[in-house]
Amino acid sequence: MAFSAEGWRKLVVGERVFYWRDWRANFDALFVRPEVEPYRLLRVTENRCECGPRSGWSATPGLARAAVDCAIEHGWLTAQPALRVCAFSDPARCAGIRREWVTSTVIALAQGIRDRTTLGAMPILADALQDAGCEDADILNHCRAAGLHVGGCWVLDLIFRQVVSAL
Repeated sequence: MAFSAEGWRKLVVGERVFYWRDWRANFDALFVRPEVEPYRLLRVTENRCECGPRSGWSATPGLARAAVDCAIEHGWLTAQPALRVCAFSDPARCAGIRREWVTSTVIALAQGIRDRTTLGAMPILADALQDAGCEDADILNHCRAAGLHVGGCWVLDLIFRQVVSAL
């Protein structure tokens, strides 16, 4: 089935054309597709973890642009047909996980945290991500922040999205 731009808003970044729309019925997500490769899908969600900044969600062209820039930086248009990034703070910043950062150690730690068998391991997860090459201050600081990292922790969600997209 061909992609229809009906209901989508146009966004031009450099020489590339993207289409974006918010999806309030789906947990306040923002979706973006490139015009030339509409099978690629970028999903942007808000930071929902109990610690760290929240964005006060507002799907705007500026947020869509920030998300596209972040996604391109994380290999969306070169390697990954599907990618998820998280938006937070004002003005909006976006964070994504690179595939090479998701090592077996990172996966095991994230799984233990999600299954609540290794509560308090978020700082160790930050160390493992850093050992794998992650230098993203937002991700590392979030993992090292005090507070609960329960269902909806955006870093864990980004990690598991990478695991699923690699299958």
